[in-house]
Amino acid sequence: MEEKIINRIKRLLALSQSSNANEAASAAALAADLMVKHELEMADIQAAGGANAAEELATETVGELPSRKIETWKSILASGVASGFGCHIWWDRTQRSFSASTVTMRVMGHKSNVSTFVYMFKYLESEIERISKEMRAAIPVHIRPLAADAIRWYNSFRLGAASTISERLKQARADALGSKSEASTTALTVVRKGQDEVDEAFAKFKRKSGMKTESATAPNLDHGAVAMGMRAAKDISLGGGKGLPSPAQQIKST
Repeated sequence: MEEKIINRIKRLLALSQSSNANEAASAAALAADLMVKHELEMADIQAAGGANAAEELATETVGELPSRKIETWKSILASGVASGFGCHIWWDRTQRSFSASTVTMRVMGHKSNVSTFVYMFKYLESEIERISKEMRAAIPVHIRPLAADAIRWYNSFRLGAASTISERLKQARADALGSKSEASTTALTVVRKGQDEVDEAFAKFKRKSGMKTESATAPNLDHGAVAMGMRAAKDISLGGGKGLPSPAQQIKST
């Protein structure tokens, strides 16, 4: 079942490779919708006696940053994707030498959610970076920020895009599992209980490990670039973006 949902999402994301700045956001929202549908479907099967137990919890390492700093836009994106897929993230710091350290992102949640989080985060990270480069290149040369300000512009654009995508992913899951959901009461109860178990397991892990919160670097923002990034990601369609099927069509085709 885990492979099935992940393969569905991979096929969905494969449809969004275009220069349209909103495609990555649309694909992410549809993937989140598919994930919730999968969870509710499995909950119905479990409630009907077709499954013996809830899916096991898993922890996975996402990637290591060869830096002493956590980029703000990546932290925001990771937090939003984790919430959108019912997971929790944290950052582990390893001191390599007196002056050098690395930061590793880790994620906890149900096994299929964790696998999907890893795939989705890496996909969105790559897409935001690609889109930011395309958008900057499209700015007329005479008004384009100077090369010396390029890093600031890129980080600001990426922060804007990541913030918008993250908020919509969080809201998508909240809506899908909220009081207006069309899912059966039994399935919703099972999924919500499963989420409570994830939350409790993470809280217990934090207490036991004495986890310290790693804060992201406070960026020096180009507010025009932030706004541009937010606009590039704002038109997320939960019902299917341009060239993308609706969640129902995607499920029927698999």
